Amino acid sequence: AMTIAEADVVGASVGDLLSSAAGRSYVWLLGTTAVTFVAAFVASRGPDRGPLVALGATAAAAMLVRATSGHAAALVPAWPAEIVQWVHFLAIGVWIGGLLPLLLLVRERTAAAGTAPVREVTRFSRVAGWALLAVVLTGITRTVGESGGVGEVRTMLTETSYGTTLIVKLSIGILLIGLGALNRRRSIPRL
Repeated sequence: AMTIAEADVVGASVGDLLSSAAGRSYVWLLGTTAVTFVAAFVASRGPDRGPLVALGATAAAAMLVRATSGHAAALVPAWPAEIVQWVHFLAIGVWIGGLLPLLLLVRERTAAAGTAPVREVTRFSRVAGWALLAVVLTGITRTVGESGGVGEVRTMLTETSYGTTLIVKLSIGILLIGLGALNRRRSIPRL
């Protein structure tokens, strides 16, 4: 979808975009995403840990490609912002990406044994909390970097489309954090 949207923005066909120097990052992103899709399919076929590790590695590689080809790459020097952006993506992947597998595990174990997997839920909650902290810290770092410094954050938030998008993301993030806190305080003790 990003590739099609970018081709539309620059007024080129998808093929022309992908064959250009500017489109190279999209080719890498499409490739790593396809490999991640295959790894997810293989990992879903059985309980072995090897395919899960491969899935994590391919997903991390796709996130790295995205971090090094997005707006973080436009900063000078780019590599600190790209690393922070990559860690941001990884932490979001752990936090949000772990919710569906956790839900499926809870449903499966509850149906099979009649009891919820309390140890696994508690462990995920702890890991998700650390991942959330990483999301917040890297998000603050990226916001300051994108705005040009601490003193420019307010202007960026109120006067740019990036700022508007960030406010929407922050609102959704705060809602998710609130739901997670409620879950941690109420649902986990009930298990």
